[in-house]
Amino acid sequence: HPKLANSPYRGSTAGKITGGVIGTIPTAILPGGPLVQGAAAGGLLTDKKDAQGVLTDMLIGAVSSKVGDKAVRGVAPYPVSHREMLANVAAFEAITRSAQSRQIEAISQPAPD
Repeated sequence: HPKLANSPYRGSTAGKITGGVIGTIPTAILPGGPLVQGAAAGGLLTDKKDAQGVLTDMLIGAVSSKVGDKAVRGVAPYPVSHREMLANVAAFEAITRSAQSRQIEAISQPAPD
């Protein structure tokens, strides 16, 4: 409908996520595993009009589907160690203190594992 197409309202985030999930359910039955299924989902959800844009969205869908599949199955280890996470938090806290005090603040060392 022309009035809806020109409406500034584009839906809620929850509605978009729900629509994306429901809209890509048919890709789960495609043979070829998560790469093929992710590429198909990327193609279904794209808003691009040119071939390069559609292919880019399909590639992003394929890669993210494969990464998600590995994470869910526990095949790939989490890419950041516990120690690195703590070091990042310590650095962020020092940055926050520095912004408040307007001085250089020391980064606290995380406790050993």
